Amino acid sequence: MGRQSRPVLELLSFNIGVELGQLVIVGLILLLGFVLLRVVNVARRDWLLVTSGAALGIAVVLLLGQL
Repeated sequence: MGRQSRPVLELLSFNIGVELGQLVIVGLILLLGFVLLRVVNVARRDWLLVTSGAALGIAVVLLLGQL
């Protein structure tokens, strides 16, 4: 017999994988921020400007990709 298709299970597995990937990325950014702010003593303002600029850059790229 052929493999039975389970679209709901496959979609759920895919979505869980995407969400876990996002959590890993956010966790790494938070860890990097903690290290930079507490260990390296980078100014909080500088860290916020860098992360905000990166978020803005990603948003602009995604926006322009939709045009």
